[in-house]
Amino acid sequence: MKRKQSTTLEDTSMGIKRKYSRMSFTVTLILLMIFALAMSACSSNTDGTKTGNTAGEGNKQTNSGTNNTSEKQNDEPAEPEKHDPVTLTIINNWTGEEPGVKSMIEDFQKHYPWITIKIETVLEGPAAKVAKAVALQAAGTPADIIGADELTSGQELFEDLGPWLDKDADLKSVNFPVSFLNAYKVGGKQLALPGANAAPFLFFVNKDLLAKHGLEMPSPDWTYDDLLNMAKQATDPAAGEWGLAPSIGISRYLPSALAIANGHAANHTFLNEDMSKSVASTPEVLADVQWVQELQTKHHVIPDRAKATEQSLSDAFMQGKALFDSNGVWYTGNLRDQAQFDWDVLPYPKGSVSQPTTLFNAPFTMLSASKHKEEAWLYYKYGLSKEGIKFAIDDGQTPWGLDQEQQDYLLSNKAWEGKNTDTIKQLYTGETCCANVGANIKDFGDYYNTIYGGLDQILLDSAKVSDIFLPAADKFNSSR
Repeated sequence: MKRKQSTTLEDTSMGIKRKYSRMSFTVTLILLMIFALAMSACSSNTDGTKTGNTAGEGNKQTNSGTNNTSEKQNDEPAEPEKHDPVTLTIINNWTGEEPGVKSMIEDFQKHYPWITIKIETVLEGPAAKVAKAVALQAAGTPADIIGADELTSGQELFEDLGPWLDKDADLKSVNFPVSFLNAYKVGGKQLALPGANAAPFLFFVNKDLLAKHGLEMPSPDWTYDDLLNMAKQATDPAAGEWGLAPSIGISRYLPSALAIANGHAANHTFLNEDMSKSVASTPEVLADVQWVQELQTKHHVIPDRAKATEQSLSDAFMQGKALFDSNGVWYTGNLRDQAQFDWDVLPYPKGSVSQPTTLFNAPFTMLSASKHKEEAWLYYKYGLSKEGIKFAIDDGQTPWGLDQEQQDYLLSNKAWEGKNTDTIKQLYTGETCCANVGANIKDFGDYYNTIYGGLDQILLDSAKVSDIFLPAADKFNSSR
């Protein structure tokens, strides 16, 4: 079955936008359908919340560990509890036919066979999703769950999940990262909750190209200087081989991670610690972004847009034409199925202060007009159940808050067989951070699109960094 595509340059400037739409869709989807996540690293460091995920398994009616008072006498099997059929409607930018999502829905329905999932696909962005929710509610057929990218837009439509969390005995033992709960609060209401899955951006390395150029696999604490030196040795433009892929994983997330690694930003998208101010206009951040741009303009270890188009590098890493790329953990599935070379994974390089990465999450948001709130809550809890976690691990995902037994299962799983599992261990024992941010920041979408869209132009088209970053930061800061 065809898997999700990677986050790479396809052909023209519009190609970048199309591909990023697929990537963000994939991220939202894999993370919401695998049930989004709280960030393991930042939660471990800031909140000290690295505990076993022992959430209950929904409202499955079993009597394990009880007095079995509901069992029939004379060893007759108990009749299964009967439920009226329920259809949960989810508004999101996916169809449900995507491989990982389809199989997840099937697994969910094994546990809750009376619940059917109906998907309302909306591809036009956050405002269009909210508009769809409004239209369905007005028609008397309200949706139940929405993939909300911005919690400040349409917040009157969203259920306050704080009371649900407080009253659920199954979730009392789940130590949710406080920092992430706070990130989903608007006006004192808990409008979203983190699910079970941590989706880190990783560095992917082509081990065949390593061998070709006499290079060794880097150690987990490799640095940005190591990255540059190895990329130089592996670059052969005449052969169409490059040190780094011309992907948005490199253009967008590498500069942001570098600024955090060097201590010049506290959060992704160049925000300060409490996310109240952009630091994108500071000299230190501008220098970090300039360093990444020079991978193309000075060191020539990554092709510009014209060269990438000329060489048909729609996915340079998958094509075996790049030593390194940066992508989400979901990319491992594509590689297992399609790559014609030996590959492995690495954490993001270490900077002068720390060694961060990007952890994606897609929050769970219930619509307040839902007629099936109990079933929507079961849907959420499935991701935190033992069954949901096992499914996520088997699918190559990295759930947060695993106990030791679950960590051992993850690291021995066939999804990571023969790979550098030290990279994955860092999610549970290291100091990786930071989560993608912005769900509860007013007008964040405009700033985000300007910065990340501008980074594509900076790396691939040699656009001037200050021309993009200075006005974007000034506009965001003046509106706080």
